[in-house]
Formats: sequence, C-alpha cells, structure tokens
Amino acid sequence: MKGLDPLISTFLVIVITITAIALVFQLGNPSIGRAQEILLLEEGKRNIFSIDNAVKNVLQEGQGSTRVVTITVSDGSYIVNSTSDSIVFIMDSKSQIIDVGVTQVENNIQISGSPRMITLNLTYESLDIIDGGILQRSSNRLTVSNTGFNSTSNKQSLSINL
Repeated sequence: MKGLDPLISTFLVIVITITAIALVFQLGNPSIGRAQEILLLEEGKRNIFSIDNAVKNVLQEGQGSTRVVTITVSDGSYIVNSTSDSIVFIMDSKSQIIDVGVTQVENNIQISGSPRMITLNLTYESLDIIDGGILQRSSNRLTVSNTGFNSTSNKQSLSINL
C-alpha cells in the first residue's frame, strides 16, 4: 500500500488540473466570443465607411469617375442592394453585443440589434444604385462608378460592381 499513495496523489493532481483548465475555458469562452464579435462589427463599420468614401469621391468628381475599393470580409455578409439603394452588413451575434431592438446611428450608418444578429445599414436617399450583389468571406474588389444623372428617378446613378 506504500506505493499506492503517491499514485493516488498524482492522479488527483492531474484531475484537479484538468478540471481547472476546463473551467477556465468554459468561463473565458463568452468573453472571447464577445471580443471577436466586437472586432467583426468594427471591421463592418470600416468596410462600409471605405465604400462610402469611394461613393462620395466619384460623386464629387462627376460622371465617368471610378474608384476601386478592396475590402476583406472575415465573416458576415455585405449586400449592395440596388432596390433600396443601400449597403448592408449582416453578422451573427451569439453574445448580442447590440441588444435586441436597439438602433443607433454612427456616421450615417444605422446599427441595429435583432435576435442573434446585428445589421449595419447605409442608405442613400439621393442616389440610384444600379448594380448590386452579395459579398461574403474573402478579399473583395468593388468598382464604384458614377454613371451620370438618371432623369427617370431624378437621382444621380451609381454602379457598384462586385
């Protein structure tokens, strides 16, 4: 029985260590997930802001002006919506970093919280976006072009090719 005590002690130390490590991971995972979502939200704001800057530049320069914007999408989806003349970013949110029903506006970008989802929306009232599409995970190049004034809609037309 002399050799059994060190064996039991070693086993207990190993079990306690593994339990402690598992507990740290269980308690730390929500914080890590929350931090990742905050970083993704900030990436979404930066990407929409970059597209918006290109839009403003081509509008200022006039018909025929073009800008190429490269954005990296690490998660979520960007939608260039020609029906609503908007750029939308949608991301999943397990940590719900923007509460459900909360809407705030930053630099003309409307940020809204829905159940398990966050949406960033930049809508152009005085523009007519004639091309659209969806961007997902990867590095993407967008071409923003000023196509002139649309007399039918009475708005400046813009092409955003993905």
